[in-house]
Amino acid sequence: GKNAKSGIYMAIAHIAKKDGLKISVVYEDDEGKAQTAVNATKKLISTDKVQIIVGEAASGLTKAIAPICNKNQVVLFSPISSASELTQEGGEYFFRVCPSDAFQARILAKWLIDEKLNTVSILFVNNSWGTSLKDEFIKSFEKNNGKVTSTEACKEGDRDFTSHIAKMAAHNPTAFVVFTYGKEGGAFLRQAKEQGIKLPIFGGDVWGSPELLEAAGEAAEGVYFTFPADPSGKLYNTFKNQYHELYKKAPDIYASYAYDLMHIVANAFLSGAKTGPEIRNYLLKMDTFTGVTGATRFDKNGDVVT
Repeated sequence: GKNAKSGIYMAIAHIAKKDGLKISVVYEDDEGKAQTAVNATKKLISTDKVQIIVGEAASGLTKAIAPICNKNQVVLFSPISSASELTQEGGEYFFRVCPSDAFQARILAKWLIDEKLNTVSILFVNNSWGTSLKDEFIKSFEKNNGKVTSTEACKEGDRDFTSHIAKMAAHNPTAFVVFTYGKEGGAFLRQAKEQGIKLPIFGGDVWGSPELLEAAGEAAEGVYFTFPADPSGKLYNTFKNQYHELYKKAPDIYASYAYDLMHIVANAFLSGAKTGPEIRNYLLKMDTFTGVTGATRFDKNGDVVT
């Protein structure tokens, strides 16, 4: 979330300088809680009178606030929420610049099959993102003659995975597949190493976060995970250098997505779109936008075509 916020802040400054358009942003912290996100959304719509909300990060929180945005015809535009179920459940006012997990799951399943890792045990965080990614992975993996030997569910915030690891290993898989957030993933990797697990371990895109390395330390060595392809090209290199100069670190993919997202929002405003319905109409009909993450447009469900 903080990295996406950094991308937004930087984009606003660049847009003001380039186009003379001043965009005012009201920031709210959901604290990772659905009710807090709902309250913040209602406040943004009723008190701040926003016509577009940039967010959510967590797919489960997007699912919680999407009905409010749809009811009030406010665009909900996410740089991070990737759960495949949001394609339908996000509603007509939901858009995202990150690919759906259905795409990621197919890539991961093919990767394991290509590596001859045909039996896997799965651990997943039991929320919209984790369940969606797990279900899409199993569907694609089994379609390609893979076998899931067991599935284990955990909660966001869990740090003790010793029993999960023991149960997963008992089924003698050729690999572990783990769909958790960074801090949980780091704890899992440390405990797997402590239990002497030698199997290949695969994670989802969130394992590219700094939190995983901080939590796992040396236990992260040798782990595999899917992640959006690193942007490249002149536009991205300029952005990366400016971001590093401002924040003293390289941008992650969510900072890059948020940066592009804000430029798309600015283009909507510059086209004359002011209300939620007008912004939605612009996003559905806009020409392909070329930004730091590449070419972007949206299908009828608000999913990115990239």
